[in-house]
Amino acid sequence: MGQGKSLLITSIGNPLAYKPTTYSYQGKSKKGCVSSVVFDDVNTVFFVGLASFTDVQTKTQGACSSSKQNNECATEMLDVLKDYQGKKYNSYTQLENDAEEALQKYAENKFRNVHAIVIPPLGKPGENYTFRFPPDTASTMLLLKLYQKCGEDVFTRIVVDLTHGVNFLPTLCLKVAKLISEIMLVRSQDKVVIEAYNADPYKENVAEQEVNLVHREVVENLTYYTLLQEQKPVEGGDLRRLNQEDLRGLNPNQDEINKMHSASKYLLKTLAYPYPLALAYASEYFKKNSNLNELNTLVNRVLESVEWSDKTAKTQYKINTLSVFQIILAHEVSKKVSEIAEWCDGYTLNSVKDLAQLYKLVAKPYSILIEHEISEIEKRLKSDFKGTLGELYGDKDTSNQMDKRIMVAHAGFQKEFVYIEGGKVAYYHNNQKMDPKNDEHQKLLRGLISATF
Repeated sequence: MGQGKSLLITSIGNPLAYKPTTYSYQGKSKKGCVSSVVFDDVNTVFFVGLASFTDVQTKTQGACSSSKQNNECATEMLDVLKDYQGKKYNSYTQLENDAEEALQKYAENKFRNVHAIVIPPLGKPGENYTFRFPPDTASTMLLLKLYQKCGEDVFTRIVVDLTHGVNFLPTLCLKVAKLISEIMLVRSQDKVVIEAYNADPYKENVAEQEVNLVHREVVENLTYYTLLQEQKPVEGGDLRRLNQEDLRGLNPNQDEINKMHSASKYLLKTLAYPYPLALAYASEYFKKNSNLNELNTLVNRVLESVEWSDKTAKTQYKINTLSVFQIILAHEVSKKVSEIAEWCDGYTLNSVKDLAQLYKLVAKPYSILIEHEISEIEKRLKSDFKGTLGELYGDKDTSNQMDKRIMVAHAGFQKEFVYIEGGKVAYYHNNQKMDPKNDEHQKLLRGLISATF
């Protein structure tokens, strides 16, 4: 695959406290207020901050405080903050929108192709406001915003600058970067490199602060944990209660979200097991039962319902990051499957064999097994053959149930459940080919295959 682009995620705390200094990285030095200035070779930049970004003390109190803010970095931040000081907020979303707008202005002074993302903090990192959010809700927001702002770009190098983050931002940025790397792994079909950096602590008597590599990881495989782990998408309450309120016309459907998550888990399991033909069917099922816009609606609805009183923002709803990630990952996998295998009264053997490339992202032996199994079928297959795989092999044994041992050993091609005609394969049951666009067929097939997971 071709070389992908590079992405920088930098965590930002309170720039009023930053001092101008020279940062050095790989023999290159550059002056700036943030260490990320040394990464000027990246394609896209994300500045990640907290909703408390504008909730800072700007008035100096005595000579000591005055000296702390008497530098170009503080002056730059003060200029950004002037439009937000003294504002009164009636909701969490108003505060978050202003914080993200302010962070965008600040970021644009540092980079060209830069996007600001703001998420809820934990506790009271600023001057006035306290935040009571489940940590997973914040990380889910970061994941969704990063994913959406990445668009269709393919990033094979992800740089995370942890230097300036406060609260739980550094940990969160690295955690979400790892999830984004698996999404990019599916897109690129090639390894993705994560690099995390942290600069030396600022010292006035030191000419240069070195930017240090603190973590490097080459992501070459999807993890079984993300493919197989099961969590509820939302915890802390019934979303149907939110539906009774009229909040800007947003209407998340908990049943739709649960259905989408169920479809994503099914698809990812057909990838976690070497079942390429089942993956093609599961991809069709997922596409029919998914709408990623529901995730945005869900997050917006939860944020609109945040309790706001006595300068405290609080929500009981936990949006599980892993569940949302599974939905996004399933979406990316289904797009790849659609590019490779298309139903036309069956899937061509060649297209099913080509799906083996996706299984290299899980376990390379899977792709070898799949290619071998299909090659064995092709050796025996004649152009005019029409019948089950069992009939092709001269095997008269039949079963009404799929067997996990057989399914895994033969890459999902249990002989009595696979029909071949015109060089195309389809699952087969009750004397009929199973059409992935037929709801009843999909329901029946899911029941058969799920018993082998």
